[in-house]
Amino acid sequence: MVDNTGTTTISGVGVSDNRVSDVSCPSGSLAPGASETCTASYAVTQADVDAGSVTNTASAHGTAIHGSVAVTSNPSSVTVEASTANSSLSLVKSGSPATFTGAGEALSYSYKVTNTGTTTLSNVAVSDNLIATVSCPPGSLAPGSSETCTGSYTTTQQDVDYGSVTNSATAHATAPPLSTPITSNTSTLTLDYAGVTITTGSTLPALTLGTHYTYTMAASGGTAPYKWAAVSGLPKGLKLSAKGVLSGTVQAKKVVPGTYTLAIQVTDSSKPKHKYVGFFSLTVRS
Repeated sequence: MVDNTGTTTISGVGVSDNRVSDVSCPSGSLAPGASETCTASYAVTQADVDAGSVTNTASAHGTAIHGSVAVTSNPSSVTVEASTANSSLSLVKSGSPATFTGAGEALSYSYKVTNTGTTTLSNVAVSDNLIATVSCPPGSLAPGSSETCTGSYTTTQQDVDYGSVTNSATAHATAPPLSTPITSNTSTLTLDYAGVTITTGSTLPALTLGTHYTYTMAASGGTAPYKWAAVSGLPKGLKLSAKGVLSGTVQAKKVVPGTYTLAIQVTDSSKPKHKYVGFFSLTVRS
């Protein structure tokens, strides 16, 4: 709104705005005490959303007919808040290969981080409970865009024994205008062990001294047929065949009654071969 607060007619009335180059005023002159409304439009930018508001300042100007003196109004400023701006992240994790076959195998993880809000995010990072370092591309993340972070993990014997690797991750970033920290959903992934494993329970049937003993071990996974071998712990008189049959007669004069821990290995027929070592409790009775 432009008001002529003087006593002379003002001609060439216009408005200058620091953000708008073209402000339209309906009349070229303005009589004393008269007013008019000038109009303009401004397209909000991503920088405005990130800043949290838009502030612009304008002043009216014209020429007094008497004496052709240039006159300028007071400056007037207005701030429009980005009231619906929001900051959010989503995370989807994937792993390769889909399964693992032994300890010491490298698993590669990809983390797709998506900016699901309306503000530009910076300092994007991913935290994984099994992986110390996850690498993310440098720079900011615009609304609606995604980036892929990467990490790797080496399987352990514990993972093989457990039968899978499960880990969880979350993405983090800072949001404008106050560098507010935000966190994504938690993405959890399980990669299963697909190599050979011994399915026999950890406690074997008890053995009685002087009595013939036979028991067949069982395995699954990998590629059959399997080859078995005793690593350690077999009482004297007891043997394990390549087909997994544990048999023999244990004599009292050679073996003391008690509980023995047997380490038994199974190897599958794949190329390369997969091996698994299990530990079993065997009670020898008198």
